[in-house]
Amino acid sequence: MACGESTAEQFTPQPAPSATSSGPAATSLPPSAPPGPGASPGASPGAGPTPTSIPGGSATVGGVSGTLMYPSGGPIPAMKIYALRGDQGGDKPAYWWVHVAQGQGPTWSMDGLQPGTYYVFAYTDPESGRNLVGGYTKMVPCGLQASCTDHTLIAVEVKPGQVTTGINVADWYAQVSAFPPRPTYFG
Repeated sequence: MACGESTAEQFTPQPAPSATSSGPAATSLPPSAPPGPGASPGASPGAGPTPTSIPGGSATVGGVSGTLMYPSGGPIPAMKIYALRGDQGGDKPAYWWVHVAQGQGPTWSMDGLQPGTYYVFAYTDPESGRNLVGGYTKMVPCGLQASCTDHTLIAVEVKPGQVTTGINVADWYAQVSAFPPRPTYFG
């Protein structure tokens, strides 16, 4: 898979071990759309979302894309970028995700999303030896300045036939507990 290309997968997460559950949730895949355009490699953390049309794409699904900004000087570690469906309702949230291999990036995209509101965040792979989470939060358009202290995830609108660009996963400065728990799944 080329840098910036992806196939998004949807799953319903298993509750955290401390939650009560009648068992694990099933995995289901959304319809696919052709990869959308990625964000420009020189995107700044403060760039806001911009909807663009999916060339030759589906009019029923959309996508998100942006730049992955990681605070270390070394290669970007392996991670999953998640899109949490925020307007679905019900007791089991729906997530879509794309895997980013170590050193891949900085652009990423996730296509085949049903129209709606999403929250975008990433967890480093447990195999990387790190338990870090970052996201597209209110700190990102603020320029990641020390004076910015709001780590609230920003709602991202996905519209049919469009990719919303500028969704920069850049806020790695909040406590892990400030973000949704790492989704778990079978599949």
